[in-house]
Amino acid sequence: NYRELDISPTVRSFYNIFDSWNQAKEEADIELHNWYHGRVNQDYFRTINDKNKAYWIGFIYGDGSIYQSLGRDCFELGISVKDKGHLQKFKSDTDYKNKYTINNSGYSDMPQIRLCVGQKQFIECLIDKNATQDKISEGILPEINEEMKPHFIRGLYDADGYRTDDYDRWSITSEYEILLDNLK
Repeated sequence: NYRELDISPTVRSFYNIFDSWNQAKEEADIELHNWYHGRVNQDYFRTINDKNKAYWIGFIYGDGSIYQSLGRDCFELGISVKDKGHLQKFKSDTDYKNKYTINNSGYSDMPQIRLCVGQKQFIECLIDKNATQDKISEGILPEINEEMKPHFIRGLYDADGYRTDDYDRWSITSEYEILLDNLK
């Protein structure tokens, strides 16, 4: 017991006992604050009952990701910095409370602007809507009613779509052909 000895634990002693500083704080029931992960309305995607939620789920299917960081799930949404206003709308709709990060993308010369969320309940809602890489690659769409489907497709189009002027054609690209087939 460090308090009885009037000494402080070293960082090494924390890592000998816990996998991470965040795990130590979780086990001590201390709220985690991470500058990188913003706070949002955790239940925003619990029910897809309006066109904005359906749109954002579609957009997340195209440009969002859920990944592991330091043993925890993280949600990240990243787009070109020139589309910052679009991310601002997402922040407003979901009550996101943090700043963006800006970094260079491996895909182009254009910097990307990103926001991250580490709140477990928010991520669980996204997982429940099949917005994970595994489900998307299997072509599994979220369970939403038919009147919300056009808004979902509009979000997916805004994330991964394009228009060709020469043929006046609108298309959505995806590395997962089965996802596109299931949209038909």
